[in-house]
Amino acid sequence: MEAIIITVGTEILMGELIDTNSSFLANELPSLGISLKKTVSVGDRMSDITEEIDTALRSADVVMLTGGLGPTSDDLTRESVAEFCGEEMSLDPEQLTILEEVFRNRGQTTMPKTNLKQAFVIPSASVLSNPNGTAPGWFVKKAGKCIIAMPGPPSELQAMWKSQVCPRLRDMTKDVVYISRNIKTFGMSEGAIDEMLGHLFGKDNPFLGIYSKQDGIHLRIIAHANSVKKAQSLIDPLDMEIHKSLNSSVWGYGEDTPAQILVNELKAQKRNLVVTEGFTKGIICSFLSEAPGASEIFNGGFIPGLNATEPAAEFFTSHDGNENSPIHIKVSNEATASASQNSLEEISIHVSVGDLSDISVVSVRNQSLRVRQRTANQAMLIALKVLRTLD
Repeated sequence: MEAIIITVGTEILMGELIDTNSSFLANELPSLGISLKKTVSVGDRMSDITEEIDTALRSADVVMLTGGLGPTSDDLTRESVAEFCGEEMSLDPEQLTILEEVFRNRGQTTMPKTNLKQAFVIPSASVLSNPNGTAPGWFVKKAGKCIIAMPGPPSELQAMWKSQVCPRLRDMTKDVVYISRNIKTFGMSEGAIDEMLGHLFGKDNPFLGIYSKQDGIHLRIIAHANSVKKAQSLIDPLDMEIHKSLNSSVWGYGEDTPAQILVNELKAQKRNLVVTEGFTKGIICSFLSEAPGASEIFNGGFIPGLNATEPAAEFFTSHDGNENSPIHIKVSNEATASASQNSLEEISIHVSVGDLSDISVVSVRNQSLRVRQRTANQAMLIALKVLRTLD
């Protein structure tokens, strides 16, 4: 099966809103055996939305629309789908009751009249409930193809996808089992990995993709068969060959994060951690705070000012009388003020533990949030590499 994603909203075309829904859905589709052909963005104009639906269904089996399901006059996804299907919308009493209950739970005795349109449905649409908002979605089957309309807010879309849309699509491809494995690497460039593993790319089953991410280079294996066991037997040999070729560059799988893997390694070695963040401005500490178990190993974080000295010595004391040397990650804040889109600046990442010290230099073009997040992940993965040499 092939799919096309249509994101609806003039605010996306104007650059006022970043489309994260497409990337979320694109990451979900392969495990269902659905190939994404393309993503399209369209403004809040009914004729444009209808035209994109028509064009998409000429070449794809599934069209997913995100956004445009709100209560205002410029939310026109429902109307566009109804126009394309040639069906009249009518008020669904059950949906109206659900909407009114949502507003009562919010402490509002009456529902705004503008929200009434969200309770309208066409005959060929199954309603997708929205526990996180007021906009229900639609799952439409038409001439052997599917039109799926989901809300724009990511928290609403993702909950609807996981609980309702994904299971329905999986049922449509249940004769074939698709499984995937995401292998995360660090320390080698995308080009170097491609050169080493070039003979593994270009196959349909198992398929191997390579992607540059904030936490390194990811390799995603996707296999399909008529059973999980057979699909797994296609993935395992490829995984083993990748590990044999890349060795210590592999640091994690699936949903693993640098912060969580670093915390796990520190706990295993009974070491504590302190962080001095110049360039990253607290992002490492923020990432660590989201990792379960971080409070057991994290001594503290320090963001130096222009004339700041090193963090206080008590930061480096181990918890519970632990004699193992704590580890210190220090990301410099030097030579960044003049960084521009056209000039590279060097940032040093200094990792020290006991008598062992490792200094790595990374090049950055600017101080954007994305660049600082990438640097934070790099720093944690460098620290992980150093720790593993001690293990």
